[in-house]
Amino acid sequence: MLKNLNYNLMEEIVTLSKALYRYDCYAEDARAESGGCEQCSDIWAQMKRRHEQDLSTLLEQLKRHIDDGLFFVK
Repeated sequence: MLKNLNYNLMEEIVTLSKALYRYDCYAEDARAESGGCEQCSDIWAQMKRRHEQDLSTLLEQLKRHIDDGLFFVK
């Protein structure tokens, strides 16, 4: 059985991955609108960078759990 703490890591990894995809769409929308808004596009780009860092941290931790044999309940 999967440990709850690993499930939580995986759940957040999925959530952040979906958000990263949306941020690209949102930034494109901000540029494409009539007149566009570069500030909005920049906001989405900043959020994407922060969440990419968060995602990397979570993936590293999940890998540690797998490597240390802490992934499943024994």
